[in-house]
Amino acid sequence: MVKGQHNRELASASGSKNKKGNSKSSESTSSGTPKTSAKNKLGSVPSCVTCGTVVSQDIRALQCDGCSDNDAWKCADCLNLSSEMYDQLLSGIDLKWLCSNCDGKLPTNTTQDNNTDKLDRITNMLEMLITKSDNIEEILKEKADRVELDALETRVTNLEVNSNVTKQVVQEVKQSLEKEINQHKWSAICDKEAETELKINELEHKLSSLADESKNSKQTVIDYVQKAVEVQAQETKEEELEKEKRKTSIIVHGLPESVSDDSTERAEDDSCIVTSMFQVMGCADVKVKNSIRLGKHQAQSQDTSSLKPRPVKVTFETETDKNDALRLSKNLRKTQEGVWRKVFLHQDLTLKEREIRKELLQEMRRRKDMGETDLILVGLKIVKKRQTSAQQTTATDDM
Repeated sequence: MVKGQHNRELASASGSKNKKGNSKSSESTSSGTPKTSAKNKLGSVPSCVTCGTVVSQDIRALQCDGCSDNDAWKCADCLNLSSEMYDQLLSGIDLKWLCSNCDGKLPTNTTQDNNTDKLDRITNMLEMLITKSDNIEEILKEKADRVELDALETRVTNLEVNSNVTKQVVQEVKQSLEKEINQHKWSAICDKEAETELKINELEHKLSSLADESKNSKQTVIDYVQKAVEVQAQETKEEELEKEKRKTSIIVHGLPESVSDDSTERAEDDSCIVTSMFQVMGCADVKVKNSIRLGKHQAQSQDTSSLKPRPVKVTFETETDKNDALRLSKNLRKTQEGVWRKVFLHQDLTLKEREIRKELLQEMRRRKDMGETDLILVGLKIVKKRQTSAQQTTATDDM
């Protein structure tokens, strides 16, 4: 039943207002007014069209705002109007009540459609939010370093904040609809309330699932990062152990290789040529623990003319002897004749260091191709070779 604003006056026959009294029950008890049909006993005196209660000064009742007929009255009890609602109607709220003959003549308010559009927009926004969140777990698997993890945690936090904001918006819309329903009592809005309640429950369920997925994704990334840190720590430890094992060794490239088929003779030949090399370098007093060729030996029956000699790994008694040999290796570069012309040596490197050295060699070649000169590789750094006094004098004379 639609509620409405009261008319300013009763029908002319009664000479009283269309909203009466404070309590129908109290008036009926005190005055003894019978609940009978107004037409049958009081002629033109208005009465409730449902229960027949005579509408006197103390009876709470409404008259139809459409036809204003003297027979179109209904008491507050039959309308299910509380005292508070009836008092609000008396305060001047712009609402109308229509009898069964006039019901449906007033134009439909567009607020329902506006609220429907508002809920649809909120639903679309939440569906987009849920769709985007489905990609979070896949993205988390690809970005596991600490900086990206921090950014991801920030995004998860923002997502939770957005979820809370969305819940607040939904709650505000719900409260707004409930307020409109309490004010207008439209049957169509009542139907929409049920639909809205269902949508809100679905959205709350989706938001709850989304929050659980976000927590699980966050924990997965943390576990992944912890595992990566542990692996990195293990690799670092293994790398340090490898460096410790190789700290007294060097690798020599370009030393001529014996053609003997006997492994013992080849080992003796290698020992002799290594000793000769250190004498040419000026460090004959270094103590060599052992020397060994790296790689598989090619049989003499095969064509070995085009093969490079295998590198030799030389291990010293102390790290000091190794450092002296590396420091004096520059003396080999001064030899432009004989077997030493293509011989060079460097620190025995781990696999990781060899990969770095390979990249540095490529970088050095690229820089030389672009015109840079006097570049050499020292340790794991590309440096510019220092000019000797004779070279500096020559360069001054050319100027």
